[in-house]
Amino acid sequence: MLKPKKKIKLSSKELKKDELLTFVEQVSAWYYENQRNVTTVAIAVVIVVAATVFYFYNANSENERASGELGKVYSLYDQQQFEQAIEGVAERNIPGLKTIADKYSGTDAGEIAELYLANAYFALGKFDEAHKHYDDCSVSDSRLQAAVQAGLASCEELKKNYKEAGEHFQKAAALSGTSPISAEYLFNAAYNYSRAGEKESAAEFFKRLKKEFPQSQQARDIDRYLTQLAG
Repeated sequence: MLKPKKKIKLSSKELKKDELLTFVEQVSAWYYENQRNVTTVAIAVVIVVAATVFYFYNANSENERASGELGKVYSLYDQQQFEQAIEGVAERNIPGLKTIADKYSGTDAGEIAELYLANAYFALGKFDEAHKHYDDCSVSDSRLQAAVQAGLASCEELKKNYKEAGEHFQKAAALSGTSPISAEYLFNAAYNYSRAGEKESAAEFFKRLKKEFPQSQQARDIDRYLTQLAG
């Protein structure tokens, strides 16, 4: 007769980790289901949310306080109430991303707040402000660094600074390594280089995309783009 398995009691920290990992899996599933319809910046936001797990789980005391405040404002950000997310809601004791980024500058969670702040400004069409905060953001995790570079690239692209956009997307791709998001960054690097008239660089990154991510959506029409560049 089989004995029922003994239930393993998890600590609060282990439970928190399990919940966070489940959330990352859900975020990843959403990305793969919707990747055709999401913009580069939206993808960057998804990567930021997933990477936040690393920092929340490994928080020190000050970083933990910053994480707690960031958690209060995240619901506003998630609901795309970007102006309130930026400034906070005093009557509900919700600090704004601007306050958190300034108050906890240098902590992991404070720098994540800076990145969310940049994303919020971008979503509001305030691209100069977004660029400033992307540029001010200092994060150590490569996934977050890639998101910062993608944000800077998107700002430059909207200002028609295509060569600069290509350079930032190139950096984002390098930071992403073999992650599927790297295919998106490589394509955008090549596309912006082509718009800047940098045909050799554009061809280089289209070829890299075809070689490194042959099954990706972005690689499907690469031969057509290469033919256009050669023409």
